[in-house]
Amino acid sequence: MMSTTRQSSWSPEHVIPVTDEPGVSGILRASVYRQGADNAEATLRHVTRFVRGPDYTGMENNDLRGFLDGRFRWGWNQVSQMHVRIGRENWSADRPKYGECEIFRVLQRWDAIALPERSRIHDLRLTLTVEAGNESLLRLLLYAVQEDWKPGAGGVDGNNSSPPRPGEVWWNDAEFGVRPWGLPGVGFASPDHQDADTGMSPLAETVYHPGDERIEFTSSDLCRYAEDRITAGLPLLFLLKVSDHQEDIPGTILATYSAHYGDSRDLSRRPRLRVEWDSSDEVESAETAIRLEYGRAVTYHPVEPAAGDLCAITLDPEPGSIIPALHVRSHGQDSPEGWCRVCGPFRWDGGHLELRMTAVSEPVLLGGTFVATIRDTWIRTGSPEEQRVHWTFRSPTGIEHGVAADYSGDFTWEVQFEPDELGPWTYHWRHAFTRTPYGSPDGSFGVVAADSSGVLRCLDDLERRLQVLRASDTATLDDLHRARIMFSRLVRAAMSFQEPDTFRGDPGRDLMRELDRVRSVLHGGEIPEQIPMVAHPPVQSPESNW
Repeated sequence: MMSTTRQSSWSPEHVIPVTDEPGVSGILRASVYRQGADNAEATLRHVTRFVRGPDYTGMENNDLRGFLDGRFRWGWNQVSQMHVRIGRENWSADRPKYGECEIFRVLQRWDAIALPERSRIHDLRLTLTVEAGNESLLRLLLYAVQEDWKPGAGGVDGNNSSPPRPGEVWWNDAEFGVRPWGLPGVGFASPDHQDADTGMSPLAETVYHPGDERIEFTSSDLCRYAEDRITAGLPLLFLLKVSDHQEDIPGTILATYSAHYGDSRDLSRRPRLRVEWDSSDEVESAETAIRLEYGRAVTYHPVEPAAGDLCAITLDPEPGSIIPALHVRSHGQDSPEGWCRVCGPFRWDGGHLELRMTAVSEPVLLGGTFVATIRDTWIRTGSPEEQRVHWTFRSPTGIEHGVAADYSGDFTWEVQFEPDELGPWTYHWRHAFTRTPYGSPDGSFGVVAADSSGVLRCLDDLERRLQVLRASDTATLDDLHRARIMFSRLVRAAMSFQEPDTFRGDPGRDLMRELDRVRSVLHGGEIPEQIPMVAHPPVQSPESNW
Protein backbone atom coordinates (compact mmCIF):
# COMPACT_ATOMS: atom_id res chain seq x y z
CA MET A 1 0.00 0.00 0.00
CA MET A 2 1.02 3.56 -0.59
CA SER A 3 2.06 5.71 2.35
CA THR A 4 0.73 9.27 2.58
CA THR A 5 1.73 12.10 4.86
CA ARG A 6 0.29 15.59 5.16
CA GLN A 7 2.29 18.65 6.01
CA SER A 8 1.08 22.20 6.56
CA SER A 9 3.45 25.11 6.15
CA TRP A 10 0.99 27.64 7.58
CA SER A 11 2.14 30.24 10.07
CA PRO A 12 0.47 33.44 11.29
CA GLU A 13 2.35 35.38 8.60
CA HIS A 14 1.47 32.97 5.80
CA VAL A 15 -0.28 34.40 2.79
CA ILE A 16 -2.31 32.10 0.57
CA PRO A 17 -0.70 32.19 -2.89
CA VAL A 18 -2.48 34.15 -5.59
CA THR A 19 -1.34 32.69 -8.90
CA ASP A 20 -2.07 34.03 -12.36
CA GLU A 21 -3.62 31.15 -14.28
CA PRO A 22 -4.06 31.96 -17.99
CA GLY A 23 -7.14 30.70 -19.76
CA VAL A 24 -7.80 29.74 -23.36
CA SER A 25 -7.78 32.14 -26.29
CA GLY A 26 -7.51 31.29 -29.96
CA ILE A 27 -9.39 29.80 -32.90
CA LEU A 28 -11.13 26.44 -32.51
CA ARG A 29 -11.18 24.51 -35.79
CA ALA A 30 -13.26 21.43 -36.52
CA SER A 31 -13.34 19.41 -39.76
CA VAL A 32 -15.03 16.28 -41.07
CA TYR A 33 -13.27 14.14 -43.70
CA ARG A 34 -14.82 11.56 -46.00
CA GLN A 35 -12.79 9.34 -48.29
CA GLY A 36 -13.00 10.38 -51.93
CA ALA A 37 -14.52 13.82 -51.29
CA ASP A 38 -11.81 15.52 -53.39
CA ASN A 39 -12.72 19.03 -52.24
CA ALA A 40 -11.23 21.58 -54.63
CA GLU A 41 -12.03 24.55 -52.37
CA ALA A 42 -9.87 25.94 -49.59
CA THR A 43 -9.88 23.72 -46.51
CA LEU A 44 -9.06 24.41 -42.88
CA ARG A 45 -5.49 23.97 -41.71
CA HIS A 46 -5.00 22.08 -38.48
CA VAL A 47 -2.01 21.83 -36.18
CA THR A 48 -1.56 18.46 -34.47
CA ARG A 49 1.13 17.91 -31.85
CA PHE A 50 2.61 14.48 -31.22
CA VAL A 51 4.56 13.69 -28.03
CA ARG A 52 4.98 10.31 -26.40
CA GLY A 53 2.62 9.92 -23.45
CA PRO A 54 -0.72 8.42 -22.42
CA ASP A 55 -2.46 9.64 -25.61
CA TYR A 56 0.28 8.82 -28.14
CA THR A 57 2.71 5.91 -27.83
CA GLY A 58 3.98 5.73 -31.42
CA MET A 59 7.36 7.41 -30.84
CA GLU A 60 10.55 5.70 -29.68
CA ASN A 61 14.16 6.84 -29.62
CA ASN A 62 17.46 4.97 -29.24
CA ASP A 63 20.80 6.17 -27.95
CA LEU A 64 23.51 4.50 -30.10
CA ARG A 65 27.23 4.63 -29.28
CA GLY A 66 30.43 3.24 -30.77
CA PHE A 67 33.37 3.82 -33.12
CA LEU A 68 33.04 4.30 -36.87
CA ASP A 69 34.67 0.93 -37.64
CA GLY A 70 32.22 -1.01 -35.47
CA ARG A 71 34.32 -1.25 -32.31
CA PHE A 72 32.82 0.09 -29.12
CA ARG A 73 33.38 0.68 -25.45
CA TRP A 74 29.86 -0.29 -24.37
CA GLY A 75 27.66 -2.40 -26.65
CA TRP A 76 24.30 -1.24 -25.35
CA ASN A 77 20.82 -1.03 -26.78
CA GLN A 78 19.74 2.14 -25.00
CA VAL A 79 16.03 2.84 -25.19
CA SER A 80 13.54 4.26 -22.65
CA GLN A 81 16.20 6.09 -20.63
CA MET A 82 15.92 9.71 -19.45
CA HIS A 83 18.15 11.26 -22.10
CA VAL A 84 19.80 10.66 -25.45
CA ARG A 85 23.13 12.11 -26.62
CA ILE A 86 24.53 13.48 -29.87
CA GLY A 87 28.23 14.03 -30.64
CA ARG A 88 31.50 12.61 -29.29
CA GLU A 89 32.38 12.04 -25.64
CA ASN A 90 34.88 14.27 -23.91
CA TRP A 91 38.26 13.28 -22.50
CA SER A 92 38.29 12.18 -18.86
CA ALA A 93 40.27 9.93 -16.54
CA ASP A 94 38.76 6.71 -17.93
CA ARG A 95 38.50 7.89 -21.55
CA PRO A 96 39.51 7.36 -24.28
CA LYS A 97 38.97 3.62 -24.46
CA TYR A 98 40.92 1.64 -27.04
CA GLY A 99 42.36 4.90 -28.36
CA GLU A 100 39.08 6.78 -28.97
CA CYS A 101 36.18 8.52 -27.30
CA GLU A 102 32.82 7.11 -28.37
CA ILE A 103 30.44 8.73 -30.82
CA PHE A 104 26.76 9.10 -29.88
CA ARG A 105 23.94 9.21 -32.43
CA VAL A 106 20.17 9.13 -31.98
CA LEU A 107 17.50 7.20 -33.83
CA GLN A 108 13.90 8.41 -33.72
CA ARG A 109 10.95 6.39 -34.97
CA TRP A 110 7.57 8.19 -35.22
CA ASP A 111 4.82 5.70 -36.00
CA ALA A 112 0.98 5.77 -36.01
CA ILE A 113 0.66 9.34 -37.27
CA ALA A 114 -2.82 9.08 -38.80
CA LEU A 115 -4.02 11.92 -41.05
CA PRO A 116 -6.85 11.87 -43.62
CA GLU A 117 -6.08 10.67 -47.12
CA ARG A 118 -4.86 13.34 -49.53
CA SER A 119 -3.44 15.37 -46.65
CA ARG A 120 -0.96 18.13 -47.42
CA ILE A 121 1.67 19.00 -44.84
CA HIS A 122 2.44 22.71 -44.89
CA ASP A 123 4.80 22.85 -41.92
CA LEU A 124 6.51 20.30 -39.71
CA ARG A 125 8.77 21.04 -36.74
CA LEU A 126 10.70 18.59 -34.57
CA THR A 127 11.63 20.13 -31.20
CA LEU A 128 14.11 18.74 -28.67
CA THR A 129 14.76 20.08 -25.17
CA VAL A 130 18.37 20.34 -24.01
CA GLU A 131 19.32 18.58 -20.77
CA ALA A 132 23.08 19.26 -20.73
CA GLY A 133 24.40 21.86 -23.17
CA ASN A 134 27.80 22.48 -24.67
CA GLU A 135 30.17 25.44 -24.61
CA SER A 136 30.66 25.22 -28.39
CA LEU A 137 28.42 26.01 -31.32
CA LEU A 138 27.28 22.68 -32.81
CA ARG A 139 25.76 21.92 -36.21
CA LEU A 140 23.08 19.24 -35.88
CA LEU A 141 21.74 17.25 -38.81
CA LEU A 142 18.58 15.22 -39.35
CA TYR A 143 18.69 12.40 -41.92
CA ALA A 144 15.97 10.07 -43.21
CA VAL A 145 16.86 6.44 -42.51
CA GLN A 146 16.09 4.16 -45.46
CA GLU A 147 15.23 0.93 -43.64
CA ASP A 148 13.13 0.38 -40.51
CA TRP A 149 14.45 -1.13 -37.26
CA LYS A 150 13.20 -2.57 -33.97
CA PRO A 151 13.80 -0.21 -31.03
CA GLY A 152 13.92 -3.13 -28.63
CA ALA A 153 13.54 -3.12 -24.87
CA GLY A 154 16.97 -2.21 -23.52
CA GLY A 155 18.94 -5.41 -23.97
CA VAL A 156 18.75 -8.89 -22.51
CA ASP A 157 18.03 -7.53 -19.02
CA GLY A 158 15.77 -4.67 -20.17
CA ASN A 159 17.94 -2.19 -18.27
CA ASN A 160 19.62 -0.23 -21.13
CA SER A 161 23.06 -1.43 -20.00
CA SER A 162 23.06 -5.05 -21.12
CA PRO A 163 23.91 -6.60 -24.52
CA PRO A 164 21.15 -6.37 -27.15
CA ARG A 165 18.67 -9.15 -27.64
CA PRO A 166 18.44 -10.81 -31.07
CA GLY A 167 16.62 -8.45 -33.42
CA GLU A 168 17.18 -5.28 -31.38
CA VAL A 169 18.78 -2.19 -32.88
CA TRP A 170 22.22 -1.05 -31.72
CA TRP A 171 25.36 0.62 -33.12
CA ASN A 172 26.34 -2.15 -35.55
CA ASP A 173 22.99 -3.70 -36.50
CA ALA A 174 19.50 -2.60 -37.45
CA GLU A 175 18.54 -6.03 -36.07
CA PHE A 176 21.18 -7.58 -33.84
CA GLY A 177 22.32 -10.89 -35.28
CA VAL A 178 19.95 -10.57 -38.25
CA ARG A 179 20.61 -7.46 -40.35
CA PRO A 180 23.60 -5.11 -40.05
CA TRP A 181 23.60 -1.45 -40.93
CA GLY A 182 25.34 -0.68 -44.22
CA LEU A 183 28.13 0.71 -42.07
CA PRO A 184 28.28 0.92 -38.25
CA GLY A 185 26.35 3.73 -36.61
CA VAL A 186 23.76 3.97 -39.43
CA GLY A 187 26.82 5.28 -41.27
CA PHE A 188 26.50 4.42 -44.99
CA ALA A 189 25.23 7.49 -46.85
CA SER A 190 24.57 7.16 -50.57
CA PRO A 191 22.11 8.66 -53.06
CA ASP A 192 21.43 5.38 -54.87
CA HIS A 193 23.15 2.34 -53.29
CA GLN A 194 20.70 -0.40 -52.29
CA ASP A 195 22.39 -0.88 -48.91
CA ALA A 196 22.49 2.81 -48.00
CA ASP A 197 21.46 3.65 -44.44
CA THR A 198 20.66 7.28 -45.33
CA GLY A 199 20.74 9.57 -48.31
CA MET A 200 23.68 11.92 -48.85
CA SER A 201 21.66 15.02 -47.98
CA PRO A 202 20.04 15.67 -44.60
CA LEU A 203 16.35 16.49 -44.45
CA ALA A 204 17.06 19.43 -42.15
CA GLU A 205 19.81 21.00 -40.10
CA THR A 206 20.03 23.47 -37.27
CA VAL A 207 22.67 25.13 -35.10
CA TYR A 208 22.91 24.79 -31.36
CA HIS A 209 24.22 27.94 -29.66
CA PRO A 210 25.61 27.73 -26.11
CA GLY A 211 22.75 28.34 -23.69
CA ASP A 212 19.96 27.23 -26.04
CA GLU A 213 17.21 25.43 -24.16
CA ARG A 214 15.57 23.95 -27.26
CA ILE A 215 16.58 22.71 -30.70
CA GLU A 216 14.21 22.81 -33.67
CA PHE A 217 14.41 21.11 -37.07
CA THR A 218 12.21 22.25 -39.96
CA SER A 219 12.50 22.44 -43.75
CA SER A 220 10.49 21.96 -46.94
CA ASP A 221 12.33 18.66 -47.53
CA LEU A 222 11.26 17.45 -44.09
CA CYS A 223 7.63 18.35 -44.89
CA ARG A 224 7.72 16.46 -48.21
CA TYR A 225 9.32 13.41 -46.61
CA ALA A 226 6.72 13.34 -43.82
CA GLU A 227 3.82 13.82 -46.26
CA ASP A 228 4.95 10.92 -48.45
CA ARG A 229 5.55 8.57 -45.49
CA ILE A 230 2.33 9.42 -43.62
CA THR A 231 0.25 9.09 -46.81
CA ALA A 232 1.76 5.63 -47.33
CA GLY A 233 1.07 4.67 -43.70
CA LEU A 234 4.79 4.37 -42.92
CA PRO A 235 6.70 5.61 -39.86
CA LEU A 236 9.03 8.60 -39.94
CA LEU A 237 12.61 7.32 -39.50
CA PHE A 238 15.21 9.86 -38.37
CA LEU A 239 18.93 9.81 -37.59
CA LEU A 240 20.27 12.75 -35.54
CA LYS A 241 24.01 13.53 -35.43
CA VAL A 242 26.45 16.42 -35.29
CA SER A 243 28.40 17.31 -38.43
CA ASP A 244 31.19 14.94 -39.48
CA HIS A 245 33.81 17.60 -38.79
CA GLN A 246 32.60 18.19 -35.23
CA GLU A 247 31.94 14.50 -34.59
CA ASP A 248 35.70 13.89 -34.85
CA ILE A 249 36.39 16.26 -31.94
CA PRO A 250 36.06 14.97 -28.35
CA GLY A 251 33.76 17.11 -26.22
CA THR A 252 31.13 17.83 -28.87
CA ILE A 253 28.52 15.97 -26.83
CA LEU A 254 24.99 17.34 -26.37
CA ALA A 255 22.36 15.65 -24.18
CA THR A 256 18.65 16.11 -24.86
CA TYR A 257 15.68 14.73 -22.97
CA SER A 258 14.29 11.50 -24.38
CA ALA A 259 10.77 10.32 -25.18
CA HIS A 260 10.68 8.66 -21.73
CA TYR A 261 11.97 11.52 -19.60
CA GLY A 262 10.19 12.20 -16.33
CA ASP A 263 6.70 11.20 -15.31
CA SER A 264 3.81 10.25 -17.56
CA ARG A 265 1.86 13.44 -16.79
CA ASP A 266 4.42 16.15 -17.48
CA LEU A 267 5.49 15.76 -21.12
CA SER A 268 6.87 19.26 -21.59
CA ARG A 269 10.53 18.21 -21.99
CA ARG A 270 10.01 15.25 -24.31
CA PRO A 271 10.62 15.44 -28.08
CA ARG A 272 7.59 16.76 -29.94
CA LEU A 273 6.45 16.85 -33.53
CA ARG A 274 4.24 19.77 -34.63
CA VAL A 275 2.42 19.09 -37.92
CA GLU A 276 0.41 21.74 -39.79
CA TRP A 277 -1.80 20.10 -42.41
CA ASP A 278 -5.05 20.09 -44.37
CA SER A 279 -6.84 17.59 -46.63
CA SER A 280 -9.00 17.72 -49.76
CA ASP A 281 -11.17 15.00 -48.18
CA GLU A 282 -12.81 17.69 -46.03
CA VAL A 283 -16.62 17.78 -46.36
CA GLU A 284 -17.55 20.05 -43.44
CA SER A 285 -15.71 22.58 -41.30
CA ALA A 286 -16.25 25.25 -38.68
CA GLU A 287 -14.15 27.95 -37.03
CA THR A 288 -14.95 29.58 -33.69
CA ALA A 289 -13.10 32.31 -31.79
CA ILE A 290 -12.53 31.15 -28.21
CA ARG A 291 -11.82 33.07 -25.04
CA LEU A 292 -12.40 31.09 -21.87
CA GLU A 293 -11.36 31.73 -18.28
CA TYR A 294 -9.11 29.23 -16.50
CA GLY A 295 -11.08 26.33 -15.07
CA ARG A 296 -14.27 26.94 -17.03
CA ALA A 297 -15.78 24.40 -19.40
CA VAL A 298 -18.03 24.88 -22.40
CA THR A 299 -19.83 22.44 -24.71
CA TYR A 300 -20.13 22.82 -28.48
CA HIS A 301 -21.70 21.00 -31.41
CA PRO A 302 -19.21 22.23 -34.03
CA VAL A 303 -19.77 19.66 -36.80
CA GLU A 304 -22.08 16.74 -37.67
CA PRO A 305 -20.00 13.77 -38.84
CA ALA A 306 -21.53 10.55 -40.08
CA ALA A 307 -20.51 7.15 -38.77
CA GLY A 308 -17.12 6.22 -40.20
CA ASP A 309 -16.02 9.81 -40.93
CA LEU A 310 -12.62 11.05 -39.77
CA CYS A 311 -12.70 14.17 -37.59
CA ALA A 312 -10.11 16.72 -36.53
CA ILE A 313 -10.63 19.28 -33.77
CA THR A 314 -7.74 21.58 -32.87
CA LEU A 315 -7.11 24.94 -31.26
CA ASP A 316 -4.83 27.55 -32.81
CA PRO A 317 -3.81 29.33 -29.59
CA GLU A 318 -2.94 32.98 -29.15
CA PRO A 319 0.35 33.78 -27.36
CA GLY A 320 -0.01 33.11 -23.65
CA SER A 321 -2.96 30.73 -24.03
CA ILE A 322 -2.87 27.30 -22.47
CA ILE A 323 -3.58 24.26 -24.65
CA PRO A 324 -6.95 23.11 -23.27
CA ALA A 325 -8.30 19.63 -22.74
CA LEU A 326 -10.73 18.66 -25.52
CA HIS A 327 -13.16 15.76 -25.09
CA VAL A 328 -15.89 14.40 -27.35
CA ARG A 329 -18.84 12.07 -26.90
CA SER A 330 -22.05 11.16 -28.63
CA HIS A 331 -24.81 13.51 -27.45
CA GLY A 332 -26.99 11.96 -24.76
CA GLN A 333 -24.28 10.11 -22.83
CA ASP A 334 -24.61 11.79 -19.45
CA SER A 335 -21.89 9.99 -17.50
CA PRO A 336 -18.40 11.54 -17.20
CA GLU A 337 -16.98 8.24 -18.44
CA GLY A 338 -18.59 8.87 -21.82
CA TRP A 339 -16.07 11.57 -22.73
CA CYS A 340 -13.02 10.64 -24.81
CA ARG A 341 -9.98 12.91 -25.00
CA VAL A 342 -9.11 14.39 -28.41
CA CYS A 343 -5.40 14.33 -29.24
CA GLY A 344 -5.36 13.90 -33.03
CA PRO A 345 -7.66 12.95 -35.93
CA PHE A 346 -10.20 10.34 -34.79
CA ARG A 347 -12.78 8.05 -36.40
CA TRP A 348 -16.39 8.82 -35.43
CA ASP A 349 -18.67 5.93 -34.46
CA GLY A 350 -21.94 7.77 -35.02
CA GLY A 351 -24.49 10.02 -33.29
CA HIS A 352 -24.46 13.77 -32.72
CA LEU A 353 -20.92 14.88 -31.83
CA GLU A 354 -20.63 16.87 -28.62
CA LEU A 355 -17.34 18.66 -27.84
CA ARG A 356 -16.37 19.81 -24.37
CA MET A 357 -13.49 22.24 -23.89
CA THR A 358 -12.04 22.64 -20.39
CA ALA A 359 -9.67 25.54 -19.81
CA VAL A 360 -7.16 23.32 -17.98
CA SER A 361 -4.26 21.54 -19.69
CA GLU A 362 -4.17 18.46 -17.45
CA PRO A 363 -7.59 18.07 -15.78
CA VAL A 364 -8.25 15.70 -12.88
CA LEU A 365 -11.88 15.21 -11.87
CA LEU A 366 -12.88 16.25 -8.36
CA GLY A 367 -13.15 13.07 -6.32
CA GLY A 368 -10.95 11.26 -8.82
CA THR A 369 -7.33 10.12 -8.66
CA PHE A 370 -4.16 11.60 -10.12
CA VAL A 371 -2.14 8.67 -11.50
CA ALA A 372 1.35 8.89 -12.99
CA THR A 373 4.31 6.59 -13.57
CA ILE A 374 8.08 6.98 -13.78
CA ARG A 375 10.30 4.45 -15.52
CA ASP A 376 14.05 4.77 -15.07
CA THR A 377 16.65 2.03 -15.59
CA TRP A 378 19.71 3.97 -14.44
CA ILE A 379 19.74 2.64 -10.85
CA ARG A 380 23.14 2.76 -9.15
CA THR A 381 22.45 2.89 -5.39
CA GLY A 382 20.66 -0.43 -4.89
CA SER A 383 18.13 -2.71 -6.47
CA PRO A 384 14.99 -1.14 -8.00
CA GLU A 385 12.85 -2.80 -5.33
CA GLU A 386 14.75 -0.90 -2.62
CA GLN A 387 14.33 2.52 -4.22
CA ARG A 388 11.76 5.15 -3.26
CA VAL A 389 10.31 7.94 -5.36
CA HIS A 390 8.90 10.70 -3.16
CA TRP A 391 6.24 13.02 -4.58
CA THR A 392 5.14 16.35 -3.16
CA PHE A 393 1.79 17.81 -4.22
CA ARG A 394 1.00 21.44 -3.44
CA SER A 395 -2.66 22.44 -3.31
CA PRO A 396 -4.18 25.71 -4.57
CA THR A 397 -4.21 27.01 -0.98
CA GLY A 398 -0.60 26.04 -0.32
CA ILE A 399 -0.94 22.76 1.58
CA GLU A 400 1.74 20.17 0.79
CA HIS A 401 0.94 16.47 0.61
CA GLY A 402 3.79 13.92 0.57
CA VAL A 403 3.22 10.60 -1.21
CA ALA A 404 5.60 7.66 -1.72
CA ALA A 405 5.16 5.96 -5.09
CA ASP A 406 4.82 2.18 -5.26
CA TYR A 407 7.31 0.08 -7.21
CA SER A 408 5.34 -1.93 -9.78
CA GLY A 409 8.21 -3.86 -11.41
CA ASP A 410 10.15 -3.37 -14.65
CA PHE A 411 11.94 -0.27 -13.32
CA THR A 412 8.57 1.49 -12.97
CA TRP A 413 7.11 3.42 -10.03
CA GLU A 414 3.44 4.46 -9.89
CA VAL A 415 1.93 7.20 -7.76
CA GLN A 416 -1.75 7.62 -6.95
CA PHE A 417 -3.05 10.71 -5.21
CA GLU A 418 -6.57 11.99 -4.54
CA PRO A 419 -6.54 15.82 -4.62
CA ASP A 420 -9.14 17.37 -2.32
CA GLU A 421 -9.26 20.97 -3.61
CA LEU A 422 -10.56 22.52 -6.80
CA GLY A 423 -8.12 24.61 -8.82
CA PRO A 424 -4.49 24.52 -9.97
CA TRP A 425 -2.07 22.09 -8.31
CA THR A 426 1.68 21.71 -8.72
CA TYR A 427 3.90 18.74 -7.94
CA HIS A 428 7.47 17.51 -8.06
CA TRP A 429 9.25 14.28 -7.22
CA ARG A 430 12.71 13.21 -6.11
CA HIS A 431 14.75 10.03 -5.84
CA ALA A 432 18.27 8.83 -5.06
CA PHE A 433 18.86 6.33 -7.88
CA THR A 434 22.41 7.66 -8.22
CA ARG A 435 24.92 9.13 -5.77
CA THR A 436 23.61 12.60 -6.61
CA PRO A 437 19.89 12.74 -5.72
CA TYR A 438 17.61 13.99 -8.49
CA GLY A 439 14.64 16.34 -8.21
CA SER A 440 12.19 16.98 -11.02
CA PRO A 441 10.96 20.37 -12.23
CA ASP A 442 7.45 21.35 -11.18
CA GLY A 443 4.58 19.74 -13.03
CA SER A 444 0.99 20.94 -12.89
CA PHE A 445 -2.60 19.83 -13.22
CA GLY A 446 -6.01 21.30 -12.46
CA VAL A 447 -8.84 19.76 -10.46
CA VAL A 448 -12.24 20.37 -12.04
CA ALA A 449 -15.77 19.29 -11.13
CA ALA A 450 -17.36 16.59 -13.28
CA ASP A 451 -20.94 16.92 -12.04
CA SER A 452 -23.04 18.50 -9.29
CA SER A 453 -23.22 15.32 -7.20
CA GLY A 454 -19.43 15.29 -6.82
CA VAL A 455 -19.51 18.90 -5.63
CA LEU A 456 -22.21 18.10 -3.06
CA ARG A 457 -20.10 15.24 -1.68
CA CYS A 458 -17.16 17.62 -1.28
CA LEU A 459 -19.39 20.15 0.47
CA ASP A 460 -20.34 17.43 2.98
CA ASP A 461 -16.65 16.61 3.50
CA LEU A 462 -15.81 20.28 4.00
CA GLU A 463 -18.60 20.66 6.58
CA ARG A 464 -17.21 17.76 8.62
CA ARG A 465 -13.68 19.19 8.41
CA LEU A 466 -14.94 22.61 9.51
CA GLN A 467 -16.69 21.13 12.54
CA VAL A 468 -13.44 19.43 13.56
CA LEU A 469 -11.61 22.70 12.94
CA ARG A 470 -14.06 24.68 15.08
CA ALA A 471 -13.65 22.18 17.92
CA SER A 472 -9.84 22.23 17.74
CA ASP A 473 -7.71 24.22 20.16
CA THR A 474 -4.89 24.55 17.60
CA ALA A 475 -6.86 25.91 14.62
CA THR A 476 -5.69 29.29 13.34
CA LEU A 477 -7.31 32.10 11.42
CA ASP A 478 -5.25 30.97 8.45
CA ASP A 479 -6.93 27.55 8.61
CA LEU A 480 -10.31 29.22 8.53
CA HIS A 481 -9.28 31.50 5.67
CA ARG A 482 -8.13 28.49 3.65
CA ALA A 483 -11.47 26.77 4.28
CA ARG A 484 -13.31 29.86 3.05
CA ILE A 485 -11.41 29.74 -0.23
CA MET A 486 -12.17 26.04 -0.64
CA PHE A 487 -15.84 26.77 0.03
CA SER A 488 -15.87 29.64 -2.48
CA ARG A 489 -14.53 27.36 -5.20
CA LEU A 490 -17.11 24.69 -4.40
CA VAL A 491 -19.86 27.31 -4.59
CA ARG A 492 -18.61 28.38 -8.02
CA ALA A 493 -18.44 24.77 -9.18
CA ALA A 494 -21.97 24.04 -7.90
CA MET A 495 -23.37 27.12 -9.65
CA SER A 496 -21.71 26.13 -12.93
CA PHE A 497 -24.18 23.23 -13.19
CA GLN A 498 -27.21 25.49 -12.64
CA GLU A 499 -29.32 27.22 -15.27
CA PRO A 500 -31.89 29.99 -14.65
CA ASP A 501 -34.88 27.63 -14.53
CA THR A 502 -33.20 25.06 -12.27
CA PHE A 503 -31.70 27.70 -9.98
CA ARG A 504 -35.12 29.30 -9.40
CA GLY A 505 -36.78 25.92 -8.93
CA ASP A 506 -36.39 23.05 -6.48
CA PRO A 507 -32.79 22.17 -7.50
CA GLY A 508 -31.68 25.72 -6.76
CA ARG A 509 -33.45 25.81 -3.40
CA ASP A 510 -31.94 22.45 -2.45
CA LEU A 511 -28.49 23.72 -3.37
CA MET A 512 -29.00 26.88 -1.32
CA ARG A 513 -29.82 24.81 1.76
CA GLU A 514 -26.66 22.72 1.23
CA LEU A 515 -24.53 25.84 0.90
CA ASP A 516 -26.10 27.54 3.92
CA ARG A 517 -25.42 24.48 6.06
CA VAL A 518 -21.69 24.86 5.34
CA ARG A 519 -21.92 28.65 5.62
CA SER A 520 -23.35 28.36 9.10
CA VAL A 521 -20.25 26.47 10.27
CA LEU A 522 -17.97 29.01 8.60
CA HIS A 523 -20.03 31.88 9.99
CA GLY A 524 -20.27 30.44 13.47
CA GLY A 525 -24.06 30.78 13.61
CA GLU A 526 -27.27 30.14 11.73
CA ILE A 527 -27.83 31.72 8.32
CA PRO A 528 -31.26 33.37 8.01
CA GLU A 529 -33.52 31.86 5.39
CA GLN A 530 -34.37 35.35 4.18
CA ILE A 531 -31.64 37.94 4.58
CA PRO A 532 -33.40 41.20 5.57
CA MET A 533 -32.89 44.25 3.40
CA VAL A 534 -31.37 46.85 5.75
CA ALA A 535 -29.46 50.03 5.18
CA HIS A 536 -25.69 50.03 5.48
CA PRO A 537 -24.57 51.33 8.89
CA PRO A 538 -23.31 54.93 8.87
CA VAL A 539 -19.64 55.59 8.21
CA GLN A 540 -17.71 55.76 11.47
CA SER A 541 -15.47 58.68 12.31
CA PRO A 542 -11.66 58.49 11.84
CA GLU A 543 -11.27 58.36 15.64
CA SER A 544 -12.99 54.96 15.77
CA ASN A 545 -10.97 51.91 16.71
CA TRP A 546 -12.93 49.69 14.22
